[in-house]
Amino acid sequence: MSQAHESFERPVFADSLQPLGALTMELPPNCILVDNPTILSQTITELYSLPKTLTPSLYVDLEGIDLCRNGSISIIQVYASPTSKTYLIDVFTMGALAFSTPSTNGLTLKSLLEDASIMKAFYDCRNDNDALWNLYQIDTAGTSIILNMSFGDLILIL
Repeated sequence: MSQAHESFERPVFADSLQPLGALTMELPPNCILVDNPTILSQTITELYSLPKTLTPSLYVDLEGIDLCRNGSISIIQVYASPTSKTYLIDVFTMGALAFSTPSTNGLTLKSLLEDASIMKAFYDCRNDNDALWNLYQIDTAGTSIILNMSFGDLILIL
């Protein structure tokens, strides 16, 4: 871990946070909570089995506390457009295992995010990439960036 991450002060409310699985909630049938290595392994296998296309088939967004090199990643949301499934990957619960747990074919979430042949769209990924690189040494590839500009309804895809 980077030195900056070690000095991260948890917000006052952080002690009251709970893993997503500890909360009582009902998810829609096309939304999968990924909060343990077994489900994560199955998820990575499913995501790698999607057809590779020239347009993004995965739409990714990260949420966390002070999401950047000095903060933490709590959840990664992945929408797989070919299957219309949304995966909520609970990094808060699994920690580094979320990125290093191998699927049945030996691939990981880290390798998926770094695979340039799998097109992914990130929503304003500046802080996402900062956190991924500095906290877990993940260098995303094969990404399109979607920005909502505050000057109107313009959506810019880079």
